[in-house]
Parts: sequence; C-alpha cells; structure tokens
Amino acid sequence: MIDAYGATLQWPPEIRDGGVFGPNAPTAGAPPYAVFRLTPSTIFGLPGIAGMEQEKQPFSPTRWGFAGDV
Repeated sequence: MIDAYGATLQWPPEIRDGGVFGPNAPTAGAPPYAVFRLTPSTIFGLPGIAGMEQEKQPFSPTRWGFAGDV
C-alpha cells in the first residue's frame, strides 16, 4: 500500500508505531489513517464511463461477478 500510494498518487505515507501517517490528507482527519481491504463480489460498469460507451438506447450497465478470495 505504501509503494502504490507513493508511486501513483504522489502521497508518501509511512508506517510508524503500527499506524499509517502521511502529509496533506485534510479529508481523512488527523493521522493515523485507517486502511481497509475491500474484496468485491460484484462490480457494475455504467454507460458513459470510459470503456463503457454504448450506441443503442436504452443503456444498461455491465455487471461482473467475482467468486472466492482475490
């Protein structure tokens, strides 16, 4: 998580005393920050979002299902 945020979002968090700390996270409140792991079971892609363009109407979402642990 530390490497992904630092490289992708230019936000350099660090782990200190068992917590995640980092600069400039005004919407997250004061550190240490909570980190959650999400395991999706179903994801919807909506028309109009990149890669989900549809020519005909009515528009309908595309649905992907996931089984088991990822």
